[in-house]
Amino acid sequence: MRRNPLPALILVLSACGGGSGATTSTAPSPATTSVTTTAPSTTVTTEPATTTTTLIEGPVDVVALVPFQLGISSFGQAGVGPVPNSGLTMALLAVGSGSTAPGIHGASFGTGQIAIIGVFGAAGGFPSDCLGFTLWAEDFTRLVDGFLPITPAGCGEVNASVYPPETVLLQTDRTIVVDLGMIPVQPFAPAFQVQNTAGDAGLYSIGQDQLVDPAALVQLQDGFLLPMGGDLLTVLGGAFTPIILPEPPRGPCEPSDTVLCLNNDRFRVQVSFTTTTGGLTGQTVMSPGSSVPLGPVEGGFWFLDEDRLEMIVKIVNGCGLNNRYWVFFTGLTDVDTTISLTITDTATDAPSTYDMSIPSPPVIDTEAFDTCP
Repeated sequence: MRRNPLPALILVLSACGGGSGATTSTAPSPATTSVTTTAPSTTVTTEPATTTTTLIEGPVDVVALVPFQLGISSFGQAGVGPVPNSGLTMALLAVGSGSTAPGIHGASFGTGQIAIIGVFGAAGGFPSDCLGFTLWAEDFTRLVDGFLPITPAGCGEVNASVYPPETVLLQTDRTIVVDLGMIPVQPFAPAFQVQNTAGDAGLYSIGQDQLVDPAALVQLQDGFLLPMGGDLLTVLGGAFTPIILPEPPRGPCEPSDTVLCLNNDRFRVQVSFTTTTGGLTGQTVMSPGSSVPLGPVEGGFWFLDEDRLEMIVKIVNGCGLNNRYWVFFTGLTDVDTTISLTITDTATDAPSTYDMSIPSPPVIDTEAFDTCP
């Protein structure tokens, strides 16, 4: 089965609502859009089963937060240096004027200030004790600078400002959302690091050479929010809540240098790519992508340089939401590349193939596999 990639609408998206009489789920119910469903609602029990939720009829609208280019790195053994591809990511959200959510600053566009929320993800869990982040102006002035404890003992030896607990809007083992406050509306370069309390040097997984226009940032909206390195979230009134999704039945996928196995080894992921190398003697390169496991539901591929992760793929068990498995992927490279991504549900041998060019917006397919459970 061949699928065309769905365009990622990353500015004004909210979750599709279920039918009337929907009950609450483990997360706040997202806002309802103008999508109308005629099929009767189906009530299911999610795991862990604390409440019930109504299945959404049709595709689910999700805001996908793409991490900054090449923002994937980690620490290696002490004194050895970093090991690439741990799945640490950083993305930013803008808070529009009029936000009244507790803990979130209001924003005033056009008058020199804007509120920024940092969303930090870790595909396999945060590896250290202290998270540092900096937003640099073009002249290298520090617009935002601080540290956040990941564990109770974190940041004990940091000689810098530590953000107070009330600025943390959400913290799980895989996602941290922080109110970074107000910064001037001017291009800036983000950076972040993870630091051990033992004093080991942190690693900046985002460089200071990528300028960001604050006006181009995704604006915070009620609905489903998916960092490409972290938990699926709902946003309601500025409050962030993770959605706990069960693992699907285990599959027989076997990983290799070119095969990712995701979501309890249920899904086999392979990529082939075509690109042209630079220079006067540029050559067309056609090859399978090399797989990089990142976490239970996420993985990546590199194409030309093993130290540069160039693509992230994420498969979400949405069976309790719309009776589908969801597929998300995005490129992390600015090199023109044509890819063919094939994902196979090994429980049914049902494949989905996506052909696209990157760089491009992320692909969001919440109807990818009708193969639940």
